[in-house]
Amino acid sequence: MTKKPPNPPPVERRAHPRTSSENVATELLQVMMRDPGAAASMVTRDLNAGADPDVVLGLLDAVEAILAIRGVDRIAHLKVLRKGVERRRW
Repeated sequence: MTKKPPNPPPVERRAHPRTSSENVATELLQVMMRDPGAAASMVTRDLNAGADPDVVLGLLDAVEAILAIRGVDRIAHLKVLRKGVERRRW
């Protein structure tokens, strides 16, 4: 009986390391999937720290598209988040 070879270490799928903005988007996406309330807190904290509301809205659009691809329905949560962000635009 021969031994099974050990599993190779995981390989990074990306051709380049994530940028800081990609890290922010990934983190928001992961939190939105686990806990939409915590995602709302993240967005609020970022806005209070001076984040540009238009950039945050773009990020929410990207998160919504990725969630749709993955079959995760967070439309209602994203709608509430967008309303809060849009109020800060003016």
